[in-house]
Amino acid sequence: MKVLGKTKLNIADQNALLNQISNTYKDFYRAAMEYIDNAIDVVSINRAKGIYKDYKIDIKIDTYKKTISFKDNCGGMSPDELCNLLNNIGLSTKKAVPWANGQFGFGVHAFRAFSAKALFQSKKRKYPACMITIDRNKSERDEVDCVEIHGKDMLEEGTKVIISDFDKRIFKKNEMKRKLTDEISKHFDDVLRTGLIKIYISNDNKQKIEIKPFDYSSMSGLEYPRKTLDITYNNTHYKINIDLKILDKTQKDRFPVICNKGRRIQLISDLQSYKKFLTAKGKNNYVWGTNQFIVGRIELNDFCSPNITRDDLSNSEEREIFYENLLMIQEEIENLFQKKSESKKQEHLDEISSKLTNCLSSVMKNFKLTFEIQTSSQIVGEDEKQSQVDAEGSNWGGDLPGGGSPGVDINHGESGEKGVRDSSPGDSSSGAGDGGLGLTETDGKSTKVTVKSNAPKIEIKPFPDNKDRRTIDVGNTLYINTSHKDFKQRNSGTEDLPKFNDRLNNYISFVISPEIVFKLQKGKRLTEKELTDNIIKLSLKLEEHINKSDINL
Repeated sequence: MKVLGKTKLNIADQNALLNQISNTYKDFYRAAMEYIDNAIDVVSINRAKGIYKDYKIDIKIDTYKKTISFKDNCGGMSPDELCNLLNNIGLSTKKAVPWANGQFGFGVHAFRAFSAKALFQSKKRKYPACMITIDRNKSERDEVDCVEIHGKDMLEEGTKVIISDFDKRIFKKNEMKRKLTDEISKHFDDVLRTGLIKIYISNDNKQKIEIKPFDYSSMSGLEYPRKTLDITYNNTHYKINIDLKILDKTQKDRFPVICNKGRRIQLISDLQSYKKFLTAKGKNNYVWGTNQFIVGRIELNDFCSPNITRDDLSNSEEREIFYENLLMIQEEIENLFQKKSESKKQEHLDEISSKLTNCLSSVMKNFKLTFEIQTSSQIVGEDEKQSQVDAEGSNWGGDLPGGGSPGVDINHGESGEKGVRDSSPGDSSSGAGDGGLGLTETDGKSTKVTVKSNAPKIEIKPFPDNKDRRTIDVGNTLYINTSHKDFKQRNSGTEDLPKFNDRLNNYISFVISPEIVFKLQKGKRLTEKELTDNIIKLSLKLEEHINKSDINL
């Protein structure tokens, strides 16, 4: 093979370098991200220059040869660039690019803590394809050849890295693909979401799969209304992007993250410097690390820089400014989650009540009892439409009925009426505020209609001041008291959010039935045996209907 150039690994102390790499990368999967990161940086630079193409990275795992290759089509390097890339630690060419990730120059050597060899192949337009091999066991005084390569492997512009000769117990063929996929999907989640590049992975030349980002945008839930955070520092304007959401259902291991240039720095809950900041404020970060409903990310856009290990933020005045704003976001998220939780609890109780009412009404349809109950019309209430409220409960939508806050004097809109100054552009159908926060519209509740029913409406509700009463009868509604000790004993959930099982279904059936049987007497006095028999029959029949209705939501 033709030698295109020679280089030396210009490293003062390879052992010191190995120690630094070992401290930076805790496992091979994290180190492997460097070879993907380099390709993504090139794509970002190309995009900034207006160069577009379908960029991709192919990762191939060979469990027989115990090798892993990373091949991209992102531009490649000339022989001189390849030699320079490998021989100058701390002189990375990307140091001049402020938003590029590789600032320290030893990312290409990340393999050293886990394997003995790395082979780099590269092809740049108008230059021959070239190859260089780094052997961890060779001295830094040994010359390394950069040789020309031929064949179909590097016909396209790009770079290929092949890692081989892994240390014992590092290459685990049964989990390499899964763990690499997991690390990529977490580390480059936002890069993949933007469509900047596609990443594929395969095992032993089997069908490759595309690694997809976690799509929380299509999941039902409540979006955090603030999308950007504008900060001016040292006469420079910065825009931090916020994309947070409170989902309706939990998502395991998808806690919110801090990103820079689309790369994950760390989970917000695991930022050690933020933990110390909160401790000094007498606060905690539990909402970020224990609440599996909250997902998303905050993109710094280089307002703060990550530290050398890229698992925290560097100590700086900018970091402190960001943390002050992050605490404000945290408190707003906590308030929104609390309100959403209370709303979801009520929806849960309403649906349970509806199912219980339907069960009882079905059982009682042949009796001549008549009750008036209110039920949903199933028509979304236009008159009750409103904009979302902010974390403090104020409504600043402005475009919809109820869109403004009540004013305190004649200069502010009150009750949807227009004030006399520009600060209050409300009218007869919308309140004060111009919708500047971008809060979104929510549907109003369905209007209630009164209908005839064979049975009273059943509702589940705690009555702590009447905890000795199993039920509370108010005519057209019969309340099941969740504060009663017998209910608590059979309930596997909480007092205000019960969870049903067979024992609880049985209990509810037997506390509802006596109330209904007594209503049926209509002046006719039944014997004690007749009362007992009727209560048992009704209870068993009601329990059967409840069991069939799958009351547990």
